[in-house]
Amino acid sequence: MRARRIRLDLALALIVAMAVAAAALVHEGTAASSTVTPGSPAPAADAFSRAYLGYLDGSVALDALPDATSQVRSLGDEQIPPAARSGPIRLTSLKLSHVAGAAQAQALVLGRDRRHEYTVEIDIHFLGGRWQVNYIVPPDLTTILAPPAHVPAPPASLRLAASRFATQYVDYREGATRTLPPALPAMRRQIQTGQDPLVATTPTHAPARLESLVLGPVADGAVAARAMLVDAGAQVPVEFDLEQAPGGWQAWGFPEGSP
Repeated sequence: MRARRIRLDLALALIVAMAVAAAALVHEGTAASSTVTPGSPAPAADAFSRAYLGYLDGSVALDALPDATSQVRSLGDEQIPPAARSGPIRLTSLKLSHVAGAAQAQALVLGRDRRHEYTVEIDIHFLGGRWQVNYIVPPDLTTILAPPAHVPAPPASLRLAASRFATQYVDYREGATRTLPPALPAMRRQIQTGQDPLVATTPTHAPARLESLVLGPVADGAVAARAMLVDAGAQVPVEFDLEQAPGGWQAWGFPEGSP
């Protein structure tokens, strides 16, 4: 009976020792896996970004997005309508924000087709031993694909008044004429008191030629103008504002800091 009890005690001790050893192995494996340092998320971010841009233009299926969680596939379920597509979207920029050794990163993705630019924001986490995109902010396709607002062309009378003032003003400062250009009183005072952009011009006494004229949108009866003139072979830029007065469009002032 004593010998049997000794054998049972030995068997029990052996079982306990095996259990302790197994637990130690499990703990060691868990500790080792928790100390794995993630590598760079750049390859996963690049692969996902290219595939997602392809999904937007209809060339890649949603379930084919690599390194993406199911949550991301549920968020990115809006494509560019076929009628609004302008060819394949190519990746033009991928700005990755990641601290070496960290298990998470963010990226700003830019892509372009022939007509539009698309911005995508992604979050990437190290999950299950690999990098996966677990959150995405898709591009606002409604805003991106909206047709441009129609800006009515400026009236011919406005272009004529702006062209005349720009040419006559440059001619006055270049000494080609001694007559002040027609303008509202505030503008004339600026010129007469030397508060205009060409006051320090060395006269060439050559007449100016209008090369280009750009008019801003009309707002509350006023508009900004930028003219480029050529005088004696040199370009002369002039910026000024016009106002719709009782007698028609007239120049009323130079903006502060204009050339």
